[in-house]
Amino acid sequence: MEQRKEKRFAEQDEVIIKYVSSPKEAKAAETIKATTLDISLAGARILAKRSFSPGTILRVKVDLKKSGQVLNIDAEVKWCQQKADSETFEMGVEFLHNISQTLLLLLKHLYMGRNGIPSEID
Repeated sequence: MEQRKEKRFAEQDEVIIKYVSSPKEAKAAETIKATTLDISLAGARILAKRSFSPGTILRVKVDLKKSGQVLNIDAEVKWCQQKADSETFEMGVEFLHNISQTLLLLLKHLYMGRNGIPSEID
């Protein structure tokens, strides 16, 4: 059984990804539209139409629909794999919380939502 630091919540939120550090072939100004599959205080699982190498640092903007808040945070790609029979990639990112405001925003969004408690993934 996989052990996680934080509980994951199933959510499909819009994401805009920008590079902070990127592979040599990528353009620094490139932005990618993506979607969260699940999110926690520590990171997220994201679906995108582009692959990212583990260790890449990304700047992600997540539109947290349930709370109406926007999360702007740097994140490190931990893993990335292409979905079977698809041109999309699923990746796990770890949030690099550099200020307590991002952590507080996520706490409010995940645990004090206006529409009740979000569904948890076991």
